[in-house]
Amino acid sequence: MQRRIAEFILAHRLLISVLLLILTLALAYQLRLFRISQSQHKDLPQDDPDLVYFEQFCQRFGDAELLIVAVAADDMFTTDNLLYLQHLTELIGQVPDVEEVFSLTNVSDIRTDGDQIDVRPLLADIPTDPAELAAKKAYALGNPYWVKNLVSPDGATASINAKLRYLREDETYRIAVVQKVRDILRTNPHPGTAVYMTGVSPLLTDSLDYITLDLKRFMWLTPVLIVLLLLLVFRTVRGALIPQIVIVASVVWIGGVFFSMGKAVGMVTTMLPTLIMVICLSDVIHIINHYYEEAAKNDDRRQVILATMEHMISACFLTSITTAVGFASLLVADLRSIREFGVYSALGIMIAYLLGMTITPIVLSLLPLPKTRRWQGYEQSVTARALLRIERFVHRDRWRIPLLVALLTIASVIGITRLNIETQISKFIPRDAPSIDGLHFIQDHMAGFSSLELAVEGPPEVFQEPWALRELEELQTFLRTLPGVDTAHSLTEFIKETNKVMHEGNDDFYVLPADRPTVAQYLLLLSMTGKADFLDSFVSFNFSGARVSARIHSMSSAGHLALLDQVETFAAQNLDPRLHLTTTGVIKLYATTVHALVNSQLRSLLFSFAIIALMIIAHLRSPRVGLLAMIPNLLPILITLGIMGWLNISLNVATVMISCIALGIAVDDTIHFLTRYRREIRLDGQVGPAIHRTMLSSGRAIVFTSLIIAAGYAVIIFSSFRPNRYFGLLTAVTMLAALIADLIVLPFLVKTFHVGWRPRHPQ
Repeated sequence: MQRRIAEFILAHRLLISVLLLILTLALAYQLRLFRISQSQHKDLPQDDPDLVYFEQFCQRFGDAELLIVAVAADDMFTTDNLLYLQHLTELIGQVPDVEEVFSLTNVSDIRTDGDQIDVRPLLADIPTDPAELAAKKAYALGNPYWVKNLVSPDGATASINAKLRYLREDETYRIAVVQKVRDILRTNPHPGTAVYMTGVSPLLTDSLDYITLDLKRFMWLTPVLIVLLLLLVFRTVRGALIPQIVIVASVVWIGGVFFSMGKAVGMVTTMLPTLIMVICLSDVIHIINHYYEEAAKNDDRRQVILATMEHMISACFLTSITTAVGFASLLVADLRSIREFGVYSALGIMIAYLLGMTITPIVLSLLPLPKTRRWQGYEQSVTARALLRIERFVHRDRWRIPLLVALLTIASVIGITRLNIETQISKFIPRDAPSIDGLHFIQDHMAGFSSLELAVEGPPEVFQEPWALRELEELQTFLRTLPGVDTAHSLTEFIKETNKVMHEGNDDFYVLPADRPTVAQYLLLLSMTGKADFLDSFVSFNFSGARVSARIHSMSSAGHLALLDQVETFAAQNLDPRLHLTTTGVIKLYATTVHALVNSQLRSLLFSFAIIALMIIAHLRSPRVGLLAMIPNLLPILITLGIMGWLNISLNVATVMISCIALGIAVDDTIHFLTRYRREIRLDGQVGPAIHRTMLSSGRAIVFTSLIIAAGYAVIIFSSFRPNRYFGLLTAVTMLAALIADLIVLPFLVKTFHVGWRPRHPQ
């Protein structure tokens, strides 16, 4: 059947070429739909319980995301500096999509006017008198709600907090807001001050800039590297030209399909073009390698091509489909970005197979046959001599190989137990990004922008009861003792501040009232003042639910998990049973992502292992051989995960994909080796000579494809994103480990177990 397919391609090469050209141009036109997007909460499944609850929480108490601008000086409480702060606050407040902005210059302050509560701006007029400025400073630093939220404890830094809609469907507005705020800060400098900005939107905006940079970098760097490597390997124009034609067509096709489906490039999918370029090389290199071998035996160009394709169509289909299965196994992942990457990578691999099987024979049919001495000279090459030394090592030192495998496995398993998980985007983008610079400064002087939200539920009107308010206060107090928690606020602060104001500012009355009528009176007063919006942000309309909000320093995912565990344990042991606590917020979503990563890793690896093993068994028609074939492919994965653990490289949204992807790619060489071995052993039934001939023939292509693919993956170390750099480096390491396993462990297993397709009485 393979020969008939090859004959059809050659017989209709003109028609097929025209059709491929038309389809390529049509899909190239779809590249105009190119766009970039990055969203955190949309990466989780939309029916995830934690995400659903977070959305309900946002609808109840407000879903504002903070964009924080910090203004730093020797002392912010000078007339000029406060006027500058006021000017920036007004300009940022005028930016479209900024729902609300507040700073020291427009924050409301509760005062008494006779028997009435009066709410007015803290700095309605900027003072010019030094004594009045000093009094304002002392007053502001005495308010626990303002300290670290709006002003640093030393009064040298003030922040402008702009509120944006966190769960808005259209994410592109964030870029416009960040760019406009940065323009305001750039065009409105002030002597003696420095400005910094951070928040989720600045971080995502910077990540999009780096995604664009990566795409531009990889689209020229990868092809250039591949051309150089192909010229080094084949030393002919055809050896470099044909793979490049297939690469360009494959990238255009998968890009056209990707964007025509309305998809946008994100941090993970930015690697897609590079991976397709690298992976599609394998089939073409094996075809060209076999083409040279056949050309040394026959001077009929058509017969050489037909003989080559007869052997390669089936073998390359199996290698392509197993690689596609490795990527497609990511479909069982919980994170949307990983699922999309898996789907379009698998589709791209099969597109590359289709194009490779058609373009390669068509182009070869237009070129003269290579000189026969090129293949004959290979048998005396450095590569051939190295393969023969490896073969002798396998035959001679049989006891050392299982010992080495056992030691590597033990070391790898220990390393795997040391693996940690990271999900924060602030840990991924370069440290010199403007948002990261702002993050570090603001966290050193103010509160962090990440949020831990506690939703406390009870019966209607429960939070008019003093005992319930004391429960909230106790939660707040506990939160402030935890490492990484900068501030914690709730309804209790407004009530205590009101109580203090109603007692002529006496600090002794900054406490919760002891009776319900007083609490109810204060809540009514607050609801009729400028504090009504703040009140709605911390308690539900029927007073059955209350919010405790904490701002957190940027920390590792392990820190997030530990923090959540401490809060939930404290609530379980200390919270009144009439109340129920639920943790939510950005920190909770980070924790949910951690669990999603772990589950994705396990499910994807098990799925890909099972499907690939079944496919190899079906192809080789031997369950025993198929299961043996999986051993040299699991070893590189164990080694890579072990290296991650020993080197403290985190499991994240990129590196979580390594295992199943590496399994799908690494198994290609195993399939090519065993397919050729089966063909060779059927000649005389002798294992040793069959291994020898397989090493000299398929061994060459295996070495070249593995080295080129490893080098192609290594290009990703130039990515702007730390997870992508580790992904490229570790996948390259996996490919090299797989190469060694296929050249040493696989022949060892074949020889030890006298693998298949041999006479009953082997010699």
